[in-house]
Amino acid sequence: MRAAREKGSALITVILVVLVLTMIGLAASLYMTMEDRVSQNDKLSQAAFHAAQAGLKAGEQVFNSVTQSQLNQLLNPNTFKNSANDEPQSLADLTTAAHLGTVLYSSGVVTGGIPLLNQPVGGGTLVGNQEQFSLFVRNDPNDWLNGETLYVDNNGAIVLVSRGVVLNANGGVAAVKILAEKIVFGSNSTPLTSFRNGQWGTSGTQYQ
Repeated sequence: MRAAREKGSALITVILVVLVLTMIGLAASLYMTMEDRVSQNDKLSQAAFHAAQAGLKAGEQVFNSVTQSQLNQLLNPNTFKNSANDEPQSLADLTTAAHLGTVLYSSGVVTGGIPLLNQPVGGGTLVGNQEQFSLFVRNDPNDWLNGETLYVDNNGAIVLVSRGVVLNANGGVAAVKILAEKIVFGSNSTPLTSFRNGQWGTSGTQYQ
């Protein structure tokens, strides 16, 4: 009887030990899965950020040939007659990815260029993903404080907006970053020679 009780007690102990070890293993596996997901999301976020940065650099190249006197053409969505142009209706619209401004063309304000939408970024950093950027321009918010027209420049400043996107292998959006750069012109007729205001305003990141 005593030997049977000891065997029963040992069996229960073994079962409890196995249960505890199983729970520890499951917890460790869950933790590692979460760590992997966080790490992947961080990589996607960084890739989208770099795509948006690449877009800003491309936009700066376009602005090297633009003068302040041409800003109203850039801001006017009818300049290039492009159906893809996005037209914000209010200040609130400019905070969303759906209303980022008027599409920027590779030719600046000279006809014949292409809309800088969904431009691939060379040397993608994530295997199986495609990085792209889209460029938009919108008026400096200070121009609207006195109820002035949305598409008319009055202070020689404009905002370049770059939307960086990472697409997954199925073409779905895996991550998004939005960077905006305020550009100030020195005079009405002289092309911009430097970008003095730097980058500002990063959006939240979206994951799939």
